[in-house]
Amino acid sequence: MRIKRTPGEWIFDTCNYAFLAFLGIVCLYPLWYVFCAAFSDPISLAATDDPLLLPINFSFESVIYVMQNDRIWSGFIQSTRLLVYGTLWNMFCTIICAYPLSRRDFMLRRPVMLMITFTMFIGGTLSAVYLNMQELGFTPERGLINLLIPFSIGTYNMVIMRTAIEGMPESLVEAARIDGAGHLRVIWNLVLPLTKATIAVLAMFFAVAHWNNWFWPTYLLNRKDQVLAVVLNQLLDPSSFELDPSFMKLEGMKHAAVVISSAPILCMYPFVQKYFTKGVMIGAVKQ
Repeated sequence: MRIKRTPGEWIFDTCNYAFLAFLGIVCLYPLWYVFCAAFSDPISLAATDDPLLLPINFSFESVIYVMQNDRIWSGFIQSTRLLVYGTLWNMFCTIICAYPLSRRDFMLRRPVMLMITFTMFIGGTLSAVYLNMQELGFTPERGLINLLIPFSIGTYNMVIMRTAIEGMPESLVEAARIDGAGHLRVIWNLVLPLTKATIAVLAMFFAVAHWNNWFWPTYLLNRKDQVLAVVLNQLLDPSSFELDPSFMKLEGMKHAAVVISSAPILCMYPFVQKYFTKGVMIGAVKQ
């Protein structure tokens, strides 16, 4: 049986759909513009200021120019290493920290949790953090280790992981402990399989953060070891990057570099999309 809808409901739905469609276009058009600009002829692109709906004189010149640049590929490889090593290290530290804080029989659970949560609200200034890292020996000569050890745990992500582990049935953990399983066995055989949705979401958060990280690599890595985000940032300033001085070619290269650098993250999203809502809600809502 179909329920007859009133004119007010029709008007509300129409306005709602129109607003959402407009919002979607506003969010997607910048991405579409960059894509069209990347595959447009550089000279034609520089000669127009009109919004792009399709590539102008479709050309792969800018993309080929980017792919032939050694600094771009060096940054791409370095960012990939940082993404893989950083995500694995962050997830290892997050799970190892979240598991004991989820155990009700852990004597120091509350004071440790309060101490960790305190860092979410009050932290040192950038200059203080930088000087502290220099005193601890995290100099550019150490390479990627500078971006791993000091940023091992994200407090917010750790709280989500802890809440997800707390949502597991306590009887499962007790049964495993009675059967002689140690804490590492419980983590490997129970925590990881039962919280894989949350793990997938947090891994995506860490991966995107590492891929887009440019501030700390700028100060903590040598020029030859820079990640892709820093190289792209230098690309916006022709005076600090060894590129073709032609502004026309540089403008097309800029958009092509953004497309190429965004491709790996965009390819990752479909594989973890189904876990997003479930993973975040499990770790964010306490029963």
